[in-house]
This record gives sequence, C-alpha cells and structure tokens, in this order.
Amino acid sequence: MLPLQHPTVALYNNSLKKGMIKNYSKMKVLLEDCKWYHVCPMKKFYEEGKLNKRWVELYCKGDWESCIRYQTEDRGEPHPDWMLPDGYIDERLHRLYNQVTR
Repeated sequence: MLPLQHPTVALYNNSLKKGMIKNYSKMKVLLEDCKWYHVCPMKKFYEEGKLNKRWVELYCKGDWESCIRYQTEDRGEPHPDWMLPDGYIDERLHRLYNQVTR
C-alpha cells in the first residue's frame, strides 16, 4: 500500500508538490509486475516456500524499479540467484540453491 496525500494539498502547500508528483508517479509501477518476474529466482524460491511473500509483494509485484536485482539485470551485470531484491546476499538461499542444483 502506498499512502498518498490528496492532490489538493499542493494547492495549499506548494512545498509538497515535488514529493507528491514523485509519489503519484510510483502508481504506474504498482500496476505492473516486474518484467523479469517470470524468470527471476525470487519467483521460484517463493513458489517453493523458501522465500517470504513480502519480498514478492514489495518488489516483484510492487516497487520493482527499486529492486537491486531488477537494476543489475537491466544493466546486464551478473548477480547471484540468491541475492535478495534489496541487494542482500542470502546465504540460506545459497545453500538451498546448491541442494537443488546438485
């Protein structure tokens, strides 16, 4: 959920206008899933019950533009499958990943 102020607030307090425009522009992102979701390891980990659904809700089906995985994928940079959307390298997922790939 993205808390938003009513647009008329900007009429009474112009200093809030810039922040409100930024927040309202995020709504476009929230209407679409991440373009990488269907091939993202986070989807697989979540479907297998190895990843808390909040990651998918916050990033994959939420604010995917702020996902570090999304950003590195778009730049074509390599990153481990067990890197979480916030950039944290999750060694528990690494161990689970290795169990499956052996």
